[in-house]
Amino acid sequence: MKVKIYHDEKSNNFDEYIVIIGDSVFTMSVNALSPIGINQYCCNTDELNMDYIKSNTKEMSFMDLPFQVREAIKLRIVDIANAV
Repeated sequence: MKVKIYHDEKSNNFDEYIVIIGDSVFTMSVNALSPIGINQYCCNTDELNMDYIKSNTKEMSFMDLPFQVREAIKLRIVDIANAV
């Protein structure tokens, strides 16, 4: 399953990571697994403005992410795989 991760370094928003897993887009905060963190479905890739994403964010590698974001992505991948 293809995963792309973008970090919005310039944003003042709490959710600074955009995670694309297959056709699903999620928004996540640094503390994605915390009860006060953000880890939610955002939209389908068809609804995403990739021009904006590519010009306003930085693509990240999985290993460069904070621990909670990596773990949240792993859980999302399992959820998506089990839904099929």
